[in-house]
Amino acid sequence: MKNFSLAFLMLLIIDANSMDTSSCVLGEKHYRNYEFKEAISQFKICLSKDQEDIKVLSMLGSSYYQLGNYSEAERHFLKILESDSTNKRVRIQLAKLYEFEEKRHLAISHYQFLLQKDSLNPYLIRNYANLLYELNEFNQAISFFEKCLKINPNDSKSSLKLSKIYQDIEKFDLASEIISKALSIEPKSELLYRDLAKIAYKQKDYERVVNTVDSLFLLSSDSNLLMLKLQGVSCFQLQHYKRAINLLNIVDQNSESNETMNYYISSCYLQLGMHDESLTYLEKAIDQG
Repeated sequence: MKNFSLAFLMLLIIDANSMDTSSCVLGEKHYRNYEFKEAISQFKICLSKDQEDIKVLSMLGSSYYQLGNYSEAERHFLKILESDSTNKRVRIQLAKLYEFEEKRHLAISHYQFLLQKDSLNPYLIRNYANLLYELNEFNQAISFFEKCLKINPNDSKSSLKLSKIYQDIEKFDLASEIISKALSIEPKSELLYRDLAKIAYKQKDYERVVNTVDSLFLLSSDSNLLMLKLQGVSCFQLQHYKRAINLLNIVDQNSESNETMNYYISSCYLQLGMHDESLTYLEKAIDQG
């Protein structure tokens, strides 16, 4: 009888262990299927046996994060760091959580820790540089974006952000240089062409705007209204009035209300000596104003 009781107890233990294991597997399955509430329920069962299980704590924290319960996500991530302070994945998750909550200084502290261990990681460098930019630490942000590009010259995200900083501080020549270099590496990037066109427009280099947008539209049949507008206004400035009218009419027809475009079109017709058409668009602009 004693042996039977012992055997029965062992079966109960094995059965309990199986239940915990299956709960973890089921929790992971729910997580992969974006069923985060169900995943949390299963992971809690797993934790009832081992409250220090780092994998389960991490997935539980991630599930809460996906549901927008950031306080619970933070609590579980911090619990992991109590026993494993070097956990890279968890520190990145915490940093992203703090970024979302706009607790940028807390996010920065985690990236600084990670960069001490992995100083050449482009992902960490770029995220850290983004935070510095958001805190208006432009010189430091520039330094880290430049470092990112030295490690990976193909990193168009860093090129675009570096360009944005230079545009913010009105160093348009440097912004143009950055994007031109990026285009030499990635010549089919529509985002880079758009940025270059915007920089040229700010520099009042209208010829370059027209040529850049022409190059952009050779890559894509999907005409971007902002690019059409910049090209149309640039054609007006270059006294290419007929082409400006065609471009600006497309913008006008695809916008709810565009007083400025109609003023430009009216001016184009006036320059061409077409006074009735000029008056028509002037009246439209006044009605929209």
